[in-house]
Amino acid sequence: MKCFFRLFVALFLFNCSANLATAQNEVKISVQGILRDMNGTPVDDGEQELVFRLYDQPTGGTALWADTAVVEISGGVYSYNLGSDVPLDPAQFSSTLYVGVSVEGFELEPRTELTYAPYTLYASSATHADTVAFAHSTPALSSATPQSDSLEVEEELRMVRGVVSISGYVNAGTGFTVSKTGTGQYEIIFDVPFSDTPAVYAISKYVQQNFAYLNRTMNIKDLSPSSVELNSFDCSSPYSCKKDAEFQFIAIGPK
Repeated sequence: MKCFFRLFVALFLFNCSANLATAQNEVKISVQGILRDMNGTPVDDGEQELVFRLYDQPTGGTALWADTAVVEISGGVYSYNLGSDVPLDPAQFSSTLYVGVSVEGFELEPRTELTYAPYTLYASSATHADTVAFAHSTPALSSATPQSDSLEVEEELRMVRGVVSISGYVNAGTGFTVSKTGTGQYEIIFDVPFSDTPAVYAISKYVQQNFAYLNRTMNIKDLSPSSVELNSFDCSSPYSCKKDAEFQFIAIGPK
């Protein structure tokens, strides 16, 4: 049966900073992505095996680090902390590294270049690297019977991403506006609507009494090609415990 995946990797600085600040000798990189089928629909909920590798060159070479993870997919979205199973060596970040992601035995190209500085991990494609970082999208993997020439780059998708303050102001990103519609409620309006409903993933950031950060996946109240309504909450219910919070989001969909 023919499989068709579009994979996007985003490095969220909130997660990276929290992990590095908590344990300076234990580097972890939080990776989020979206998997879609050949019709552009997020794949069914379930598990998918991915292989992550770090290299010191953009193509070829021998992996300096590798980890195979079975990730849980919900609504097409997965997340994983690199370094959770196989430890990352902070010394390796003294030079430029590239992360490769493999699906069904084939590495998606191009690899994503990473740059490391104390307490900051960011992708070279970031619009505002000092605030939030998003990696380049990787190509599609299309294969009936997997062959080495079955990798091809798809151009029909686009991304909108950004960071929004607790008051609803845009701190980073372009291509959208934000309205704060109530306590813990935000509406993102895309400057140019997608041709179909995009996939959206958003994380809110709270500061606890001990000054530690707490990140929560935001609830999507309403989603359309032109906008998305998000609820930020600080308890188990997205409706009874709404709370204002700074957040970041990524929307991926057909142009």
